[in-house]
Amino acid sequence: MELKVIRYINYGWTDGSPDEDQESSLTSEVRFYFSFYELNTGKIMCLNLIEYWKKNKFIDDQFDYSSHSAGEYTFGMDFREWWDSTFERTYEDYVYPSDEEQSCVKACFRIYLDDKRDFETGVVLIQD
Repeated sequence: MELKVIRYINYGWTDGSPDEDQESSLTSEVRFYFSFYELNTGKIMCLNLIEYWKKNKFIDDQFDYSSHSAGEYTFGMDFREWWDSTFERTYEDYVYPSDEEQSCVKACFRIYLDDKRDFETGVVLIQD
């Protein structure tokens, strides 16, 4: 069976901060974007896109992934409710997705959200 995303939700640019690792934190910024994806295997994955900016110019990005059980995340739930619940879990609670799952989610993000990453969406079903 070919791995596919069957639905997603984007929470957009959810947080950010000056980058204190840079020489001048006033001109550097880190932006955090969150989106969730359900695969045709039933697995729910979270993508945390982190962007690094300096003097309002994009420098680099980083894609971080995690998997979630249905009890940890429900499509359409309030982002802050989910975010607050992450502090109740331990490191051992997190499941890291396979390379194939990560590639599938990243491809979906690039196709459907890359140019709309700043904005929240509702739950979007992907039709074949």
